[in-house]
Amino acid sequence: MFRRKADLSSFVLELTPDCNQGCAWCYNAWRHQPYPAPSLGLADWKKIILKLKRQARPRQIALSGGEPLLWPAVFDLAAFIREQGMSVNLLTNGALLDAGAAGRLAAAGVSMAQVTLPAADRALYARVKGSDDFDAVTAGIAELKVSGVPFSTVFVATRDNVSGAAEAAGFSLFLGARGLLFNRLNPARREHLEFMPAPEQLEKALSELDAFSGKYKFPVAASVPVPPCVLDLSRYKNIRSGSCPRGGKGSYYTVDFSGNLRVCNHSPELLGSLLRSDLPELLAHPYVARFRTALPERCRDCARAADCRGGCPAAAEAVYGSLSAPDPFVGENLPAA
Repeated sequence: MFRRKADLSSFVLELTPDCNQGCAWCYNAWRHQPYPAPSLGLADWKKIILKLKRQARPRQIALSGGEPLLWPAVFDLAAFIREQGMSVNLLTNGALLDAGAAGRLAAAGVSMAQVTLPAADRALYARVKGSDDFDAVTAGIAELKVSGVPFSTVFVATRDNVSGAAEAAGFSLFLGARGLLFNRLNPARREHLEFMPAPEQLEKALSELDAFSGKYKFPVAASVPVPPCVLDLSRYKNIRSGSCPRGGKGSYYTVDFSGNLRVCNHSPELLGSLLRSDLPELLAHPYVARFRTALPERCRDCARAADCRGGCPAAAEAVYGSLSAPDPFVGENLPAA
C-alpha cells in the first residue's frame, strides 16, 4: 500500500501520558479507556526513530503527550531526531516553559513549538482549561521568543471560547507567533458533544479570523477538517484548510508512550508495537484499510465526498461506535437524510 516512503512524512510521538492540566475535552485515547501503561525510555525511543528513518524516511517528528515537557529526556530525544536529519515540532500546553526549558529547546534544534492558547483573557482561559496558569503560559511563550524558537499558537474552539478566536489571534501576533492553528473541538467521546461549538458560532469566528488574517497577513489554518455540508471553509480565502487524510498521504501516524502505532492521534486503535514489528507490517493491519475506506451512507451520493471523505472517522467511531458513522459535527447538526 505504501510504496512511496514520502507518503509517511510525519509522525507524532506521545512521550508520556502525564499532564499538568486537566482539560475536560481532552481527546487522548488513554483518558477514556483501559490502555497499556508502560512508558518507554530514551533508548527505546531512539530505536523507534531509527526504524522510522529506515522504513519511512519522515521529514518531521512531533513530540507530544500528555505534556512532553514532563518527560525527562525530551531535550535529548529532540537533539537525537535533529541529528538524524529530521525537523522537530513540540506540542505543548506551555505551562512548563521557562528560560531554562526554552533555551534547551533551542539548543536541541527544535524547529517549531505549538503552544495551546485557547483564550487571550485570563478568566476565560482558566474556565476553558480548568487551570490557572495563563501567566505562566504567556511568560513561557515570551521565553521561546527570546530563545529564538519559532512558535505558533493552537486555539481549540469550544462552545465557551470560540467567540474569542480573533482576540486570541491578535494576542498571538503580539506575542510573536508565526501563525495560529484553529482547531474546532473534535470529540473523543459522547460526553464531549456538549463542548462542541455550534455551526453559527464557528462561522462567525472563522469570518473574523479570515478578516484578521487578510488585514495583518497573519497565517491561520483550520487544522481539524470541517465537513462542507455543515460549513464550507472554501469561502474563507485567508484560512488554510483541508480534509482528513485517513491514513494516507499527509497522515500523522502516532506512536504512543508504550511504542504502539495508531493511525492518528485521535484514534485509540492499536496497530501493534514498533519495538516488535516493522512499520510495513503494522500498516497492513486490517483496521488501516477500514479507516481509509469507511464512508457514511449519507455521504455516498455527495458530490464533495471525494474531497471531504465524510469528515473524521476517528471521532465518528469514538462518539457513535463506527468508522462509517458521520462525523459528529455532521451528526449533531444535520438531520439524517
